[in-house]
Amino acid sequence: MAEPGPDVIWINGSFGVGKTSVARRIAELDARYVVLDPEPIGLALHRTQSEWAALADFQDIEDWRSTSSAAIESAVHDAERVVVPMTVVDPVVFDETVGELRRRGVSLRHVTLVAPIEVVRARPLARDGVENHWAKERVTGCVSALRAPEFAVHVDASSGSVD
Repeated sequence: MAEPGPDVIWINGSFGVGKTSVARRIAELDARYVVLDPEPIGLALHRTQSEWAALADFQDIEDWRSTSSAAIESAVHDAERVVVPMTVVDPVVFDETVGELRRRGVSLRHVTLVAPIEVVRARPLARDGVENHWAKERVTGCVSALRAPEFAVHVDASSGSVD
């Protein structure tokens, strides 16, 4: 019998705060967890339809929210536990992903990694070795939005240490 704990750990936070690094570390420390990053789902959807390509953020695509939630729920059935590193700052998107999973009975713990804006801005922000200007432009808005009550389980990520 598995030890008690959430089926899903959703790691939220500003771009560049260390979500993916922490998610990978959790999976290294506890083999029951697999990392499921919903970003590739969004990027694929963003590229498939011209009306979606005009949107600035794939999270604005309703199909991304439902597909990501379904993929996470499916992964919980296939793997024992899932860790999701994903920035979500819009309360509606949060409800349609994290909230929807909870309504479906998925045991989910949501945490937000936080660090002072100057700490986050000092960190390199790149994907696959390419600087991510889109994300850099949104850091200040993310840090501000993540102060809202629905994102209030804060974990200090200012030290830079994944552990």
